[in-house]
Amino acid sequence: MRITYSLSKYLISNFMKWFLITSGAIGFIFALFDLMELFRRTSGKADIGIDLVLKMFLFRFPNFFQEILPFILFFAAIIAFWRLNRNQELLIIRASGVSIWQILTPLAGTALLIGLIDLLVINSFSARMLDKFYNLENKYIYQEQTPFSISKNGFWLRETLKDKQVILHATHFDAKAQTLYNVSAYAFDEDDRFIERFDAKQGILTDGHLQLNHGWHLLKDGFPEQFTTHQLNTTLSVNSIQESFSDPKTLTFYSLRSYAKLLETSGLSATQYFMQWHTLLARCIWLAVMVVLAATFSMAPLRSGGTVRLLIGGISITFLLYFLRDMTYALGSAGNLPPLLAAWVPTIVTGFFATTKLLYSEDG
Repeated sequence: MRITYSLSKYLISNFMKWFLITSGAIGFIFALFDLMELFRRTSGKADIGIDLVLKMFLFRFPNFFQEILPFILFFAAIIAFWRLNRNQELLIIRASGVSIWQILTPLAGTALLIGLIDLLVINSFSARMLDKFYNLENKYIYQEQTPFSISKNGFWLRETLKDKQVILHATHFDAKAQTLYNVSAYAFDEDDRFIERFDAKQGILTDGHLQLNHGWHLLKDGFPEQFTTHQLNTTLSVNSIQESFSDPKTLTFYSLRSYAKLLETSGLSATQYFMQWHTLLARCIWLAVMVVLAATFSMAPLRSGGTVRLLIGGISITFLLYFLRDMTYALGSAGNLPPLLAAWVPTIVTGFFATTKLLYSEDG
């Protein structure tokens, strides 16, 4: 028997009701802890008021909500199925000839639609808000400015030394050789007045210095002078250059790949940006898979103590999946696993476990 439109509509509306309730409940709990953590981090800083903390919280919350969205959907589906089961509605639906896969199809489709909205709409808003949060965090908590930008002509770095600010431009970077190519360095005093400029074919990073080779030096109100080698003081290193990139989560799904290709063109590692792109894409499918996983926990006939076991099982699997997601994301971002594989492992593992368990309970 095919599932009717009315039944599909009823299942979807019931699922969406619990999705909204679960979103509010879980979102409120986690938001409260996040807000308390922000107050802790900003305590003792006279220039940070409550209004600024609340602004930072609101800027970060959309990204935070996206991170917990798969688990919100998982618990919403568990509660929806549990209610259907407890009220004997699930038994009646199954007795009418509707299979578990027909029940899951509209719900998984709804979760997939939520995933697409999250990917194509919410992510763009979330990324921009998170970028504003990091700007405020760098300015008021870490008291530093974001020092990196990139374009088709290369990348720019900014660092503040004791008595001056240096802006560095290079078209290419070889991390293994610790060498920057086609380097331009501009030095300004504390009042942003120009001091000097260096242009060199290459700059080699050493401990506390950037060794410029074969270039020109221009002083304020002076004439260009050629040099063979010059030692420029710097705090830059391979690691600090890599860590100064924009956080992948502050880039939208649409811009991640183009930004990553710009980095690769400049000789910089773009692994974490490809990892984030694949993770966003995989999460869209993961939401639908989480609904199938929820069915394996809550569609079996209820027995004595079943609700407690359901709750414990749901919380346990949530922690395991959260750990798996973070572990594979870290491995993929570090280049220890291919980004494509690392991003899709949680979805594949969840899907394999859920479908195998459901097939066994249905046909086994």
